Amino acid sequence: MFNTKKILTFFVFLVSFSGFAQQLKHTSPQTGNPIIPGYFADPTVKKWGDTYYIYATTDGNGFGLGPSQVWTSKDFVNWYMQPMNWPSTPIYWAPDVNKASDGKYYMYYSQPVELYGASSNSPVGPWTSLLPDNKPVVPNHFVPNVITLDGQTFLDDDGKMYMYWGTWGIYPNSGCGMGLLNADMKSFAKTDIIPNTIAKDFFEAPFMFKRNGIYYLMYSAEHCEDASYKVHYVMSKTGPLGPFTYGENSPILVTNEEGTVHGPGHNSVLQEGNDFYIVYHRHNNPHSGGGFHRQIAADKLEFDAIGNIKKIVPTHTGIGGLAKNTISGKNLALGRSVSASSTYSDDFMAAYAADDNNGTLWKAADNMHDAWWQVDLGKEESIRSVLTQFEYATWYYQYLVEYSSDGNYWETFADRTKNTQWGSPMKDYGNVMARYLRITIKDTQLAGLNKAIWNVKIYSEANVGREEGKFSDPQQPVGRQQSMGLLVDLEADQYDLQASGMEVSNKGVLGGAFQVKNGAYLVDLVQGKKAFIFDGQSYWQSQMLLPATLSGNSSFTISAWVHNSEIAKEEPLMQWASGGRDLTHASLGYGSDQALGAAVHGGWSNLPFKITPAPNQWHHIALVFDGTEERLYVDGMLENEGNRMLFLQKASDILIGTDRRLQHYFSGALASLKIFDRALGVQELKQLQRSAKRSTYLASFEAKDLTFGPVKAWINKGYGDARIDFQDRAAELLAYKQQMALSLKGGKASLLHYLQPKLDSMATYTLTWVHANNKEQDKGDWKLSTLIKKHNTIYLYIANKLVKESSTADVLKDLLPAGDFYLRSFYLLDEALDVIQLERLANTLVVNMESVEKLKLTYSVKPKWLTEHLAFMQVDTSLADKGYQFSFKDAQATGSTAWQSVTHYLAQGLASGEKTSFKFFAKDRFGRVWVSAEAPLEGSVKNLLTNRQEVKDFAKDFSVQRIWDGMEGGIADSVKLSQRNDTIVLASAKSAWDGSSKKGPFLYKNTTENFLMQLKVSDIAGLRQKRPLGANEVGLMLRYVSKGKEDQLLQNGIMLGWGIGNIVTDLAGVRRQQHNNTGFDFYSYLQIQREGRFIFVRGSKDGENWQEFPGSPYEKPQWIGENLQIGPYQASYGEKKGFGMFSDFIFTTN
Repeated sequence: MFNTKKILTFFVFLVSFSGFAQQLKHTSPQTGNPIIPGYFADPTVKKWGDTYYIYATTDGNGFGLGPSQVWTSKDFVNWYMQPMNWPSTPIYWAPDVNKASDGKYYMYYSQPVELYGASSNSPVGPWTSLLPDNKPVVPNHFVPNVITLDGQTFLDDDGKMYMYWGTWGIYPNSGCGMGLLNADMKSFAKTDIIPNTIAKDFFEAPFMFKRNGIYYLMYSAEHCEDASYKVHYVMSKTGPLGPFTYGENSPILVTNEEGTVHGPGHNSVLQEGNDFYIVYHRHNNPHSGGGFHRQIAADKLEFDAIGNIKKIVPTHTGIGGLAKNTISGKNLALGRSVSASSTYSDDFMAAYAADDNNGTLWKAADNMHDAWWQVDLGKEESIRSVLTQFEYATWYYQYLVEYSSDGNYWETFADRTKNTQWGSPMKDYGNVMARYLRITIKDTQLAGLNKAIWNVKIYSEANVGREEGKFSDPQQPVGRQQSMGLLVDLEADQYDLQASGMEVSNKGVLGGAFQVKNGAYLVDLVQGKKAFIFDGQSYWQSQMLLPATLSGNSSFTISAWVHNSEIAKEEPLMQWASGGRDLTHASLGYGSDQALGAAVHGGWSNLPFKITPAPNQWHHIALVFDGTEERLYVDGMLENEGNRMLFLQKASDILIGTDRRLQHYFSGALASLKIFDRALGVQELKQLQRSAKRSTYLASFEAKDLTFGPVKAWINKGYGDARIDFQDRAAELLAYKQQMALSLKGGKASLLHYLQPKLDSMATYTLTWVHANNKEQDKGDWKLSTLIKKHNTIYLYIANKLVKESSTADVLKDLLPAGDFYLRSFYLLDEALDVIQLERLANTLVVNMESVEKLKLTYSVKPKWLTEHLAFMQVDTSLADKGYQFSFKDAQATGSTAWQSVTHYLAQGLASGEKTSFKFFAKDRFGRVWVSAEAPLEGSVKNLLTNRQEVKDFAKDFSVQRIWDGMEGGIADSVKLSQRNDTIVLASAKSAWDGSSKKGPFLYKNTTENFLMQLKVSDIAGLRQKRPLGANEVGLMLRYVSKGKEDQLLQNGIMLGWGIGNIVTDLAGVRRQQHNNTGFDFYSYLQIQREGRFIFVRGSKDGENWQEFPGSPYEKPQWIGENLQIGPYQASYGEKKGFGMFSDFIFTTN
């Protein structure tokens, strides 16, 4: 007879447990998901013997950078990690391991975009590569139209092994690659493709399993970094190579409604008897920025009566243990009272380290100093085993475990402060009686790694887990990485006006100095603030040793007072980390680009201005990172923020005014720059903003800021009214006695109109000006006049003395000439300077007016025609290194060009054959000026590409044409090289111009001379449809071929993909690139000019108004006298056929 009471009790228990499981939240204690503490993705789950194995991508480090590791468990609850010997490559994606019929284990893993293989007699290695020199088993496009990634193997019942792979399978004719492996496990008997018309929305991560004679291929769709990621499947009742049909209920696994199961996908399947479990990754909670902090979870698969997979309801409960729990003891820390030195937020409470939940953790608020976590066990307990699961399993932590009976007196349980091994869990053993246990994290392998713990498990049993898993080999030790404070402190206010030099002292704790490159620093006034002036060519480079706290995930604060009158897309203020991958470099700028305008770390992690700060105003810009959140402030207001983890590569120096590529420069003013290796709070930032000083200069007008010719407005550099406006021909900039001087034809009237109201309203002031008489009979030297008002008394400063005067108006009338005169500068201060201050000011101004030996100004390249409407000239390049600036004047123009630090000038918009001449001016920082002799624009040019003819196929008929000297890429896949009239079409697939052998089409002229080639890209694949065709690139290329050496290339190209637009590539051993993010709005006219050792790269939208691209000119002294190839090129950089159409060719030599 059945015991109905026991049956009823058991039924109630099952119902209660089911209800508990459904109600379990992601923050509940003792959840089953995630099953592993840490950031791992792309899991492959296996069981051999009594052991479960999980192979996975090491996530959370910015790029899936390994190291190779495996997790093992005897019960599917308690997991232990151990390192593996292979691979040793930096990238370790989506590993798969299977046991073949020969009894060996085979591992396959991905790098972009190839699959590599190895074998072993053990599922944990050591592994031996299947191919010599670690060559890939499956190279890219091994199956046509399938991009290689995410290989997974499947062993069928007959002992045959199959492999499935693919990524970005959403393109037409693409899909999932598959093949039957030969017995050698490194070659294929056959291959095929599952087209994306069947495997709908196929993107990546195929996984095959078999149930009741049906083959199921699961795969993931959409974007792994966001909530769109999901799992689909196809099925076949025929065999592992299909044919397949799209699965009912697909997609079967998606983000849940509340978002706590976010972006689930890239799964494998575990079979236990008749039960099947899906093991997959999903994003952590709360979600970290970028979507690459993923965790592994498991849920049960259910099937309907005919074998379709039912939709999966992802849980936080998971599937629990699949065997007897290997730890019999009780976790003494579970649910106990805890405390900590700090907590970052309520999402990272101290209690989360004592809840046996692999998805919650305690994180300290401060990642730059020691942090501790403590548990109160309620009473004295025997403590013999302590297992600590730190946030990152593959970086080591240096920590101290202590115990206490009263919470006041502490003794050491385990001293790991010199630890250099990583692993999870970290295991410490002893034998003590204690009520309290405390873990203090001292340092971490990665600088700035957050002090954080998933779980602390404390047992009275000895040696819990001692034989499970392994630690890594000892790693390179690091020193203390605690914050030092204000590292860099640069203040223009500490310098005299007009101060200049080659080094700027750092007043921060690092000491040292910054060396100025491409010029000298200059301190000047900008809207009332003293500031360092950056001209768009010069930059500063630090000379001191940088600490580790400027690398890794270390906290920092950058504070800058900055002024930018004309804001370009990219204007880097500074760069302090120089890694090549996303999240490894760091710069801060004041630009308008919506991706690269402000904080730049690469890709998604850039933090641009939402609204670019207004030009021609002072702004306080601050960037603050605390190890978790990065915040951008403008004038004390939060402008943008983002969650991220950084892996900054320590640089050898800090650059100010440029970026690491030296291709973009800041043009503006910097009053203050401070760098802290800690995160400042909001109130500290406001204090920095409030403490900024404004100079006492209400007005500062200097002729050295003007250009030669008529002057309509004079800009005030003080904090008062912005400008003085002049009537037509009332003011003109001239050179007088080697000084830049404003000739005022209206005499003192124009100045009195500006000055008198201000002086009358001010109780205290100092007015000083430098002037010279312009009367023919009385032309004289420069004079310095100073008027002071204090205590309502007017004084005139004469011969180092103050002489009392009656009134301001009377003195001004006497001091200012009645007729025309020259004015070099005048200043109005809102304070009354004393005699000592006046003497210092006077001496400075007098020194600035002293004559210096004459410069002999000569052209290194005299004015010459490049095309019918363009002329080029260049002055002695050594003058730029001495800090001089230059302005050019066409004899036919009324004024000169804006001042520039570069020594070359492109005169545009000239009339064809125009007879004119040019001279140039050179000025120093004081406004002393030198003038060159006039140089005529002589000679003429002839376009050498005017021979129009039709060539249907250059590859076949090259010898019959008389235009081009040579051709490359005639055997490229799907190649087309043709010309009709003045239009050339170049097209190909699977081609490149990146130093590889897969060259695309290239037509060229040979030359050893100076030259200019110009063309128009009149069409490019995808332009008309406004849909880029992958990485198709077209443009103008300069090539240097040296026998026995790699080609050197300089490309002025266009690529529509990823919104790149114009792209300049300099390939000479190292590949350097820069682009302007113009997308479809690219500059269609392209130029390359060679002038001696300099190569100029330009673009234009109309063929008339040209601008140099960043990085131009490129210096190539090794090309002088060498034969160069110049002409149009095309490269597809992918499977799809791309093309470019070229017209409007100009080629001139001289």
